[in-house]
Amino acid sequence: MAAGGAPCRTEFKAFADLGGAEFHDLLKIRFDTFVLEQRSLYPEIDGRDPGALHALVWSGPEIVATLRILGLGAPDAPLSIGRIAVRADRRGAKLGRALVAAALFELEARAPGRTVTIGAQAHLEGFYERFGFRRSSAEYDDGGIPHIEMTLTLPVSN
Repeated sequence: MAAGGAPCRTEFKAFADLGGAEFHDLLKIRFDTFVLEQRSLYPEIDGRDPGALHALVWSGPEIVATLRILGLGAPDAPLSIGRIAVRADRRGAKLGRALVAAALFELEARAPGRTVTIGAQAHLEGFYERFGFRRSSAEYDDGGIPHIEMTLTLPVSN
C-alpha cells in the first residue's frame, strides 16, 4: 500500500520503453540495496538491462521496488529473474512477495513451460520455495554473500 492507503501497482517495461527518470530510479534502488547496503562491489551497469524486461512497483509517483527478467528474447535462451530490490524505507510491506508473484504471472503468460532460474541469497531459500522454486546448485559466493541457484518450471496453460 502506498502512503494514504492507495495500493501499489506493478508495470513491466522493455528497456526501450523506460523513461530516463524511471531507469535512474530503478538503478538507484539497485545500487542502494546491493552496493551500499550489502557492500557487494560488482558492476551494476553490466550491459544486460537493454535486453531485459523490467518490473517497476509504483507507490503513487515513486518507484519503490524493481526486478529484471532476462532471456525472453529467444525461446532457447536461459530465462532468469534477478536484481530484485525493494527500497529500504518500504521493506516489511510484502512488496518483494508481490513483485515476485507478479513476475511469475507475467512469465507464465509470456513463456509457458519454460524453466526460470534465480540466483538467490542463501538465507532467502525458504522465501523462494513458497513460489515453487527448488535449489539447483551448491552454495556459492556472489559479491561476498552466500547464494544458491534455484529453478522453477512455469506451468503450461491449456
